[in-house]
Amino acid sequence: MKKIVLISNKKKNIPDAALRAVIEKLISLGCTVAIPSDDNCDVYREFHLAEYTADDLFEGASLTVVMGGDGSIIKAARKSSKYGVPIVGFNFGRVGFLAELEMGDLDLLDRIVSGDYKTEERMMLDVEIIREGEVNKIKYPCLNEAVLSNGPVSRLTDFDLYCDGSLVSHYDADGIIVSTPTGSTAYSLSAGGPIVYQTMECIVATPICAHSFSLRPIVFTGESVLEIRNASCRKNKMYITVDGRDNTEITPADVVKIKKSACKTKLVRVKDAGFVSTLRDKLNKK
Repeated sequence: MKKIVLISNKKKNIPDAALRAVIEKLISLGCTVAIPSDDNCDVYREFHLAEYTADDLFEGASLTVVMGGDGSIIKAARKSSKYGVPIVGFNFGRVGFLAELEMGDLDLLDRIVSGDYKTEERMMLDVEIIREGEVNKIKYPCLNEAVLSNGPVSRLTDFDLYCDGSLVSHYDADGIIVSTPTGSTAYSLSAGGPIVYQTMECIVATPICAHSFSLRPIVFTGESVLEIRNASCRKNKMYITVDGRDNTEITPADVVKIKKSACKTKLVRVKDAGFVSTLRDKLNKK
């Protein structure tokens, strides 16, 4: 009996009927549906689903089903990638670059549960903060981006960007976004960064509102090791934010190291739509 992890985003107001339909379909296919033990949901209680702690949820799972938007899939990927568990998403978000299914595609779960699908591997990044010789690694790898900024109110920051130990440039900007190809269609795109084919392995560094026309987005190889050094913002605090969740304050003496992670996100694909057609449809979505 296959263990299927089910994660739904409460903030998306997912209809109970949709949640029931997915659970009933998985049960009818002979699956054990696993849920987070801290997720208090009336629909879950109706089915007496198997509850697991955060540490055990993805252990031994064959698949993760996410009902929500891209943010929900990114959150699930940060943990499931450690176990190599593929993810399929039902889109309840606004754009849905990462989600493969809509509720009208419910019958495709038959194929997915039987293993009749392809997986699309997405590169992830590890972020480390080196302080006084000690390495503090951000707990989860990021699927989208790591952002240097000074907080909710944008102010001019100064920092140096290094690649493989060599200085790339000194920056005067509101910050910088270091993204994966997956993250190239998110915050990086909004800041003027390039759209990168999602299955490539590379790292994109996009300055935020740079105060020089010569400071442009740069695409580095996937094997590059980037470092942000000497980051300061007058008397304001500086932060590194990973995938919009992990927020860590840094000092001018800290070194932020960003490199390719050994973990990868595996996205389930059962449709024929490729990246180009998906990109066209999503960017033109109103």
